Parts: sequence; structure tokens; C-alpha cells
Amino acid sequence: MDEVKIVRFEREHAEAVSKIIIDNLLYVNTKEYSLEDMEDMATRFTKEDVIKNNRNRFAFVALINNVVVGTGSITNSFSEVKTEYWVLTVFVDYKKHGLNIGKEIMEFLENFARNLNVTKLILPASLSAHKFYVKLGFEYQDGFEVSNDKEQYMMYKRLN
Repeated sequence: MDEVKIVRFEREHAEAVSKIIIDNLLYVNTKEYSLEDMEDMATRFTKEDVIKNNRNRFAFVALINNVVVGTGSITNSFSEVKTEYWVLTVFVDYKKHGLNIGKEIMEFLENFARNLNVTKLILPASLSAHKFYVKLGFEYQDGFEVSNDKEQYMMYKRLN
């Protein structure tokens, strides 16, 4: 596989990021969630939504040969603690799952967070992805592998 390069999200990446997210919702997450729920969620990830959502985040894309193959972001807009950031919208082109692109995105986000003196990352993991995050050292909130009412696993990782 060619080298993965991770760069800041720019407006010109929005259409590709939107497609990657929507494709994952419809072709991957529907194995765990209803098609109706995923179609509804997909309506919130248009190109315009992606641009708007990434305005107040540190958002990045993974590129292979200048083609967007993944995305991920962090923000502290949901946390009262300045050193706690949330990891959001980590997605990889579903045709490229299993090539460690997601792992590279997460390692990049963790290192970026450490440079901001972040001490804890928090993330809502889907039913489809929570085991992936466990492999990367994330723990379940309160220590229990239990999904919440949104059918997500709340997870965290300390960055000491």
C-alpha cells in the first residue's frame, strides 16, 4: 500500500469526506443498526454539514496519492475540562478497511492531542467500531462494555 499522509481538513475535502461517512453508515453500520436509522443519520453528513461541523474542530483527512481515504477530528467543545477532548467522526473508506488507515488516523489524533497538552480523549464508539478502539488502548466508561441509549459505547483513553 502507498504511504498514508494525514493533513488538516480543507473545504475541498468535504465532498470526499461526506461520501466516506455516508458509505460507512449505509454499508458497514447497517450490519449493527437499522437501515432506516443509518439513512436518517446519513442526511446529517452532507458536504455542507461536514464543512460546518469541522469549523470548530481540529479535523484531518488521510490521503493516499492525494485521494481522501479517511477522516477524524478532535474537539473540546463538549467538555468543561480544557484538557479533555472528544474524538469524532473517525471513518475510513469502507473499501480500505483492514489496511491500518484508521489506526494511523487515531495515532495522529493522539499525538496531536498530546501536543495540545490533552490528558484524556473521550469518544462515542459505534457498535461496529468499539472493539477497534479497545485494541488502541481505549477503555469503556465505568469499566463496563455496555452501550448507551444511542447504541454507542462511551470510551476514553488517558494520555499521560
